[in-house]
Amino acid sequence: MEGGFSKALLITTEDGMEVVAKIPCPNAGRAKYSTASEAAVLQYGVVSFPLTRAVTKLTAWRFPVSSHTEIPVPKILAWSADSSNPVGAEYIIMEKAPGIQLFKVWDEADRLNLIKGLTQLENQFTAIRFAAHGSLYFRHSISKASERMLLDSSVDPAGLFCVGPACGPAWTDGISPADIQPDIDAGPCKLKSLLYVLRVDCDR
Repeated sequence: MEGGFSKALLITTEDGMEVVAKIPCPNAGRAKYSTASEAAVLQYGVVSFPLTRAVTKLTAWRFPVSSHTEIPVPKILAWSADSSNPVGAEYIIMEKAPGIQLFKVWDEADRLNLIKGLTQLENQFTAIRFAAHGSLYFRHSISKASERMLLDSSVDPAGLFCVGPACGPAWTDGISPADIQPDIDAGPCKLKSLLYVLRVDCDR
């Protein structure tokens, strides 16, 4: 299956287990950063197992996006943000989430309650406060200290995550992969500085 930003492959192992392999399309965002950030977001939370800077592939337990939310996500089995790996592409391999695709039941669904439920989940996201604008990463994914801001212990008690450069497709929209500048300054930006810039732009 191919979406707007990723290709998703359903894989069945020899023992009958189904897993999903996601490979980003060129327009998904900045190379390496987008995959590394997606893996971190899916695993963001208070975890008890140790991680080191040398870890490049994780076997994880299923837990919500954050200890601050009740949003279930698939368990990540492995991931790599380095396209020079044996696969030859960035990837995330995760368990197949149970359920039915929404488009298959949309006509019979209780749409009002469905939308209310989605907005309640989204509200849990907006309640999490970070001190900078950017994307979420594991600390070991961002090697340059100048490219990361550590999280407060209230949102990252285990000290595993950081806010790093924004990696969304807006930074690469309309630009061919060969022309993307690797040293582009995409943050992270302290919120006070960002709000100041926005205020100055609005006053012009």
